[in-house]
Amino acid sequence: MELVSVARDREDCSTPPNSEAVDKLEYFVAAFTKLKPESVPDQKAWKGFVESHVQPGWEDKLHFDQLLSNFGFTDMVANSLRNHTYVDMSNMSNGGGEEVSLEQFSFRWLSKAFAAYSVRGCLTDVANLVYSMAKREQPKPGVKESEVAAVIREVGEKILSGNFTDLWIPTHFAQDAETDDMLSWLLLEHVHKKLRTELQVLVQLPDQQDFDCLGDYLSNLTMTKGRLKIFRDSESKNQMALCDVFKPTFPQLGHAAKKYEKK
Repeated sequence: MELVSVARDREDCSTPPNSEAVDKLEYFVAAFTKLKPESVPDQKAWKGFVESHVQPGWEDKLHFDQLLSNFGFTDMVANSLRNHTYVDMSNMSNGGGEEVSLEQFSFRWLSKAFAAYSVRGCLTDVANLVYSMAKREQPKPGVKESEVAAVIREVGEKILSGNFTDLWIPTHFAQDAETDDMLSWLLLEHVHKKLRTELQVLVQLPDQQDFDCLGDYLSNLTMTKGRLKIFRDSESKNQMALCDVFKPTFPQLGHAAKKYEKK
């Protein structure tokens, strides 16, 4: 809403098309803040919600240099707003407000709002794995979502068809059990099952007793007996992420989450 406020104070946002764009942005933000999980049961519902505020094709315009075009802002105004210096007064511990660009203060959260309906947690490692399996360089900053999706779709179709000829298949997988790691693990297990080979797995977990339940569960998985090792690391920093991922399976981790909030 700070982005909306700054835009409304601009003279070039007092007339169409930018004045209409500010209205659309404000309506989207206001509607988003009122959303309840039960009101978005599936991908179709999420797409319907977003496209009640912006035109179709928004999936390819989530980078900062295109983000506001979804609402109809002109390129000149959008770029100016992106670079606008804003004084963030939320953290006054250093004796004054911090000067940041609206790109960092607002745009990054607006971009996340568009992608709010998704798997819990980050999916970066899944994309990294797919690119590696395809023997491709990691995508450069600013790459279109559609280009990344095309690579993932291409590799996915090969895996579904059982065509692994041109793919690099890892034989060992070290991970820390967060969402993207678990999904990557599942993908690799599927491939190795099709190839009738075995994946060697090392799982890093925090050494606190709270995570003994998770360690025991993973150690006792029948499908990975003899090829999975658990490493309990005293320097792990992902306790909160693990609590979030596994609390549906282990409610005690949900209760333990508060002690790790600031770590």
